[in-house]
Amino acid sequence: MFITCVFINRIFSLSQIAPENVVISHLVNQFVVLTLDTRNTRLINVYWCLKYILMKKQEFKILIDAPREKVWDVIIGKDTYPQWTAPFAEGSKAETDWKKGSRAVFSSGNGDGMVSEIAENIPHEFLSIRHLGMITNGVEDLDSEEIKKWSGSLENYRLRDVDGKTEWKVEMDTAGEWEDYMNETWPLALQKAKELAEKP
Repeated sequence: MFITCVFINRIFSLSQIAPENVVISHLVNQFVVLTLDTRNTRLINVYWCLKYILMKKQEFKILIDAPREKVWDVIIGKDTYPQWTAPFAEGSKAETDWKKGSRAVFSSGNGDGMVSEIAENIPHEFLSIRHLGMITNGVEDLDSEEIKKWSGSLENYRLRDVDGKTEWKVEMDTAGEWEDYMNETWPLALQKAKELAEKP
């Protein structure tokens, strides 16, 4: 038995879903037709197919006149994290040891926040955060239909040397309704991180 999903006005990257379970069977103009073989024991729910297509890939970057080690310390520092993330929410904090596989809770000043895990950590080079759910009024939500729309999305930080400076690149999966907000807020956060890292 096969299930075919048709999505309109979306661009799909095959790498986002396990290739052994998904075949792009037809592509005409802006129509993408995906065929899922449900006979495979590793079934992919049609929902997951939809979720990954609807996520928007966003990228932000800034050049910082400081070594990668210092920029890295600003990004994950207990005292500096709340400062550069203030454009997202005043009083933000990160509760994690930043080690690969560790749980991370990114909370705002009012106690609400996001539940995540550290997907990868290569010091001074690469940090990947996988977002799993939300905390609202002290209640953790990992399973609601609203959360499942974006659960598993990644937020990646890459640092590299560029002419004696450090380029910090942010790559992230964003639900469509948050795209404008991220476009407005991330540049402010990056600028604040730059100011902190460039302090003598």
